[in-house]
Amino acid sequence: MESEDRKCDLTYGRICQAEITTKDSKGTRSNPIKCDQLAPLFCIDGRCQCEDDLKVYDEIEKRCRGLVGSSCTVTNNEDSGFCVDGAFCDKYRGSNDKGQCKCLRGFVEASNRTCYTEV
Repeated sequence: MESEDRKCDLTYGRICQAEITTKDSKGTRSNPIKCDQLAPLFCIDGRCQCEDDLKVYDEIEKRCRGLVGSSCTVTNNEDSGFCVDGAFCDKYRGSNDKGQCKCLRGFVEASNRTCYTEV
């Protein structure tokens, strides 16, 4: 995956380590290859993954999204779409931008911390 600085980052689930040595036309140099920083992914237990258990990787959007209960940020009074489908970032009372992912009205929280509609 191409990063903002036009380098190659590892995608979700790829094996990672603190530093990988690569070769360029001038010889061998140390060039750390990181997990996708835009997702953002972190090298945890040797694999690129979301930073904690309250985030899940969205294969379609290629990024980590917040499960119900995870911390989130509201920017310019708009939900960033960080929370999983059927959820939104509910701003904490008295906070300008910090909140927590909660299910939208009409959605119910599932045991896996996602939201679904009852039919």
